[in-house]
Amino acid sequence: MRAGDWKLGAERGKPWELYNLAEDRTETRDLAAAEPARVKEMTERYEGWVKRCRVEPWETVRPRASAASGAAD
Repeated sequence: MRAGDWKLGAERGKPWELYNLAEDRTETRDLAAAEPARVKEMTERYEGWVKRCRVEPWETVRPRASAASGAAD
C-alpha cells in the first residue's frame, strides 16, 4: 500500500517491509524496524481496505483459479 512517499508491502507469508520511495526509489532499504508506528498505522489502513472491499485471502482464491485454468499445483 502507498501513503505519500511511503510504500508498505510483503511477500505472502513474510513480514511487512517499508520503503520511503522519495529517498529510495529502488527499495533497497527496508525501514520497517526503524518505523514501527508507521508500519502499524499503514497496516491498519490496509486491513480496513481489505475488509471494506471484501478481499478474499489467496488461500481461498487459489484453488478456484487453479481449477478454472486446469493447472495442477
